Amino acid sequence: MQSHQKRALIIKYVIPALGNVLHTNEGFVEQLIASSYLVHAVKYQQLEMPGYFEDGCVWFSIDAIVHSYYYCPYKLVKKGTRIWSKREFILFSSCLLKREQRTDYLEILEAGIVIYIKYAQLLALLDQYTELENQIKLVSVNNERYYHNRNLMMNKPPVERVKQLHTENKLFINSSSQVVQAMHANLSLRGYLNQLSKLK
Repeated sequence: MQSHQKRALIIKYVIPALGNVLHTNEGFVEQLIASSYLVHAVKYQQLEMPGYFEDGCVWFSIDAIVHSYYYCPYKLVKKGTRIWSKREFILFSSCLLKREQRTDYLEILEAGIVIYIKYAQLLALLDQYTELENQIKLVSVNNERYYHNRNLMMNKPPVERVKQLHTENKLFINSSSQVVQAMHANLSLRGYLNQLSKLK
């Protein structure tokens, strides 16, 4: 049953998200399905922890928001690093392309279905189907743009950070706790609630 569900979801959502170049290539489609895994995740399930390239995966959430965070061992706090929308490829470019160590935790914020493929299996597909390269480059460029905008946001006053977080991430705000929201504004929960009260 699950294999039929995996096949149907990959054909309906993952293949179109890769662009139109490979959707008619039956060999590619079958290899992607065979190399992928499906998970029924529960709310706040940790999908990935910091670690080596060998354990890294590309994730694709069908129906739930996902976020990543970094745990600072010096200040003993979690710092939000990225928010991913539904049906978006989730990957850490430096680990996939340079085999660097991953530093972030990946957590799903709602119960939902997630499809993933290990980095090593994706690279094997990249060797065989060079058309995939453009999609990976696009994801990497979007990641760089996101982190650049995030750095700009973190340099703003706290109230402006909270305002921008709410303006740009409505689905995230609706599906996450205020503790998680505070992490992505780089504030303590008390500091976040204090700034939030100024916006009302």
